[in-house]
Amino acid sequence: MLLGVDKSGNQEGMTVRLSCRSRSSTQRQLRWNVRRAWREIWMTRALACWMAVAAALWPESAHADTALSWPMAAQAGTWDTSPASGLWITFHPPKQLVVGDIRHARADVQLAAVTLQGAFNQQQRSTRIYLTQTAEDPFWLQHAVPPTVRVTPVSGAARDPDATLRALLTRYGPEISGAIVTDPANPDTVNLATTLAGIEGAMVISPRLVGLVSGSGMHILHDFRDDHLKGTVATYRWAVDHLLPKTTTKDLVLLDPAIAGCLRDYAMATKSFVCYLTSTRPDERRLLNEIFQHSAANTPVLGYIAHEDADVAELSRHGHFLNASDDLTNASVWASLPGPQRFHQSKPIPLRVDPDTVYVAFIASEGDNAQYVQHRMLQLWQDPKFGAVPTGWTIAPGMICFAPTLMAYFYDHLPKNSELLAGPSGVGYATAETGRDLAAFAQMSGAWMRRGDLYAVDYWGGVNQLDTFARFSHVPVISYYHPLPDRHLAGTVVSGQTSGYIGSADELLQTIERQVANAQGGGGQSQRPIFLEPLLDAWHITPTDEYRIAQQLTEFGQRVGRKFVFTTPSVLALTMRGYEDHRSGSLSAHSAQAVEGLGRVPRY
Repeated sequence: MLLGVDKSGNQEGMTVRLSCRSRSSTQRQLRWNVRRAWREIWMTRALACWMAVAAALWPESAHADTALSWPMAAQAGTWDTSPASGLWITFHPPKQLVVGDIRHARADVQLAAVTLQGAFNQQQRSTRIYLTQTAEDPFWLQHAVPPTVRVTPVSGAARDPDATLRALLTRYGPEISGAIVTDPANPDTVNLATTLAGIEGAMVISPRLVGLVSGSGMHILHDFRDDHLKGTVATYRWAVDHLLPKTTTKDLVLLDPAIAGCLRDYAMATKSFVCYLTSTRPDERRLLNEIFQHSAANTPVLGYIAHEDADVAELSRHGHFLNASDDLTNASVWASLPGPQRFHQSKPIPLRVDPDTVYVAFIASEGDNAQYVQHRMLQLWQDPKFGAVPTGWTIAPGMICFAPTLMAYFYDHLPKNSELLAGPSGVGYATAETGRDLAAFAQMSGAWMRRGDLYAVDYWGGVNQLDTFARFSHVPVISYYHPLPDRHLAGTVVSGQTSGYIGSADELLQTIERQVANAQGGGGQSQRPIFLEPLLDAWHITPTDEYRIAQQLTEFGQRVGRKFVFTTPSVLALTMRGYEDHRSGSLSAHSAQAVEGLGRVPRY
C-alpha cells in the first residue's frame, strides 16, 4: 500500500477510533465520542522501503489465477458453519405478527410494552408481537417480513400513547406470568427486572404502572423496591448470586438501563443475563469478570459497553466478542424469521494498473453494529447518490443468523459496483483474543463470512494477531485498521487502511489530496500507482458527501496529472496483488466494481 507521508514523517489523516457507537433512538440524542490521535509512524523514505518489503513478500510465482477467491483450505471446507452452529439463539417462525406503535409513549410505557413483547414471544406461539419504536420499523415490517407471515395491527389501540400498552395487556397479559416492578431510586434494577422477567416469563413495569397492570388482573411477582439495593456493584452482586445461574450460557447482554426498549425483548426471549458494568472501575471489573466466566469462550456479548476500548479489550481477553446491538428493535421477531441459506454478491476481479493512477477504495464503518445496520445504514442506502461511488459496506455476519431477512434486503439492493464486507473484526468485535480463543474466533469468522459470501474483513485486532486470524479463518482479504505494508499470510491478502474516522467530508478530501501529493515526491515515485483505502465515518459522511469527494478528487487529479479510479476493498487488494506479481498488464481496466473518475464538480 502506498501512503502519503508529510515531511515530518507523520502519516496524513490516520485516526484512531476510540468510541464510535451512536444511538438511533428518537428519544435520546445520538451519543458518540470519536477522538482522533495523529500517530508518528514512518519517516519520509517509508514509501521506498515499503515497496521493497512488498516486493519480497509478493513473489511473482505466488498466484496463478487472477480472480479473488477463497483459499483452497477454505474451499475444501465447503460452506459448513459448524464452528458457529447455534451461536446465536433463534426461534421457530411465526404465522402472524401483531403490530403496535409505541414511538410516542413514555419511557416506562415503552419498557412495559417491549418486555411484555419479550415474555410473549419467548413462548414461540404462532403469533408474535412486533412493536414500532423507530422511524425505520415500519419500513422493515414491509420489506423484511415474508409474505407467508400475516401482519395485523393490535386491536383496541387508539391514538393516545398508552393505548397500545392497554391493548397488549388486554389481549396478551393473561398469557404471561405477571409483572416485575423496578425501583426508580436504583436505575440498575431495570436490568435486574429484565433478567428476572426473562426467567419467569413476566413483564417489567415502573411503580407508576402498578395500578394499570393490577387492574388488568396481572399478578406482581417481585417488587425491587422491597430489596433496598444500593450502588451498582451491590445491585449486580445480588443479580449474580440470585439470577445468573438461571440464565442462558449462550450469550450475555450489556445494556444501559436508560434504554427502555429495543434489545430487551430479545434478552427476555432468550433468558439472558442483563447488566451494565465497566472494566474501568476495579470493583465492577471483578464482578464483570465473574459474569464472563459464566459462559464458554467465544460467547456473543450483545448490547453495548460503557467504555469501548477498555471494555472490548476486557471481554475479548476472556475469549468473548461483542455484537453491538443496544438499539436493535424487534430482535425476538427477526431471530424467528427464516432467511436465505446462502447469500451471494459479485465476485471481485482485478483492474489493469496504470502508473499515473490513484486507486481508491472507500470503506463505510460501523457495520459490526447491528442497530447501525438496521437504522443508520438503511438511511444511507436511501441517499440519492447511493451507488454513485464504489464502496465497501461493512456488516455484521452474525445477522445472517439472528436477523437474516434484514440482511437479505442489503444483498438484494447492493449496487454492482460495491461490496459487503465483515465489520470489526469478523464474527464480532474483539481486540485482545489470543491462543485457542483467537483460533476459534477466526474459524467462526471465516465460516460465517463464507456463508455471507464476504471476501474481506475490517480487522481491529492487534497486528500480532493477523497471522493466527489469517491461518484459521482462511479469508481472502484482511483490511487492517492501521497502515501497514501489504503482504500475504496463509493465502490471505492483508492491506492497511490509509486513513480512518474522519467525520468531516472536507477534511477527508484534504487528507487524500495530501497523501497523493506526498506520494508524488521525488526519487522516481511520481509515476508509481498509488493505492488508498480510507475508512469513512458512516455516522457523519453520507453517499452524497462521498460522491462530492470523488468528484473533487477527479478534478484534483487533472491538476496534478493523476487519474482516479474508485473501487471496492477486495478489488483493490486483488489489483495490488496483480501489480506486485507483474500480472496486471493484460487485465481489464474496469470491472463492475470500479469507476474511473466522476466528471466535473457541481457547485453546492
